[in-house]
Amino acid sequence: MHPNLECYDKALENWDPRSYEKWEREDDTSPYLDSESWLEDDMMFQNLDNEVRKVVKVGISKVQRQLVQFNPLLLAAWENDRIPF
Repeated sequence: MHPNLECYDKALENWDPRSYEKWEREDDTSPYLDSESWLEDDMMFQNLDNEVRKVVKVGISKVQRQLVQFNPLLLAAWENDRIPF
């Protein structure tokens, strides 16, 4: 059994099916499961860099739009705070 699965195995009852009992590690150098081999053929995974860049770009543009929209209000609040009462 893979070491990462031991904690899940302990939670199972004796009668629960264990589909991984005959699992053998292909490469003894890594103790971790390799999910990249499962995702290599997935189009979303192949375009992940572009998708993340798009999402970040949209997020930055939304923040910039809000700063432009709220800048006059923030400036007025800052000026009001500076008035000595």
